[in-house]
Amino acid sequence: MLNKSIKDCGALQALLTRFETQRLPRILRIKQAMDTGAKLEASDLALLHEVLQTASQIMPLIDRNPDFQELYTRSVMLYYDITTLALENEMR
Repeated sequence: MLNKSIKDCGALQALLTRFETQRLPRILRIKQAMDTGAKLEASDLALLHEVLQTASQIMPLIDRNPDFQELYTRSVMLYYDITTLALENEMR
């Protein structure tokens, strides 16, 4: 059990670092663009797809580490907001 806990800590640290330094800044730029009525670019769509795949894959890790559930949930809701806005922007 201790081995799994150590592995979880390493995985969580890597995920948090990537989230903080790479994904969150880019996601916030996409959100800002959607707020102004822009349409998703192909690279934005690819990132969202990748992020949602990762979110699905790490769910067991988050379930084992409930201290991270709020961050996980808020992140997924941000992606949902972006995709909702993107759809609305496409319909205009």
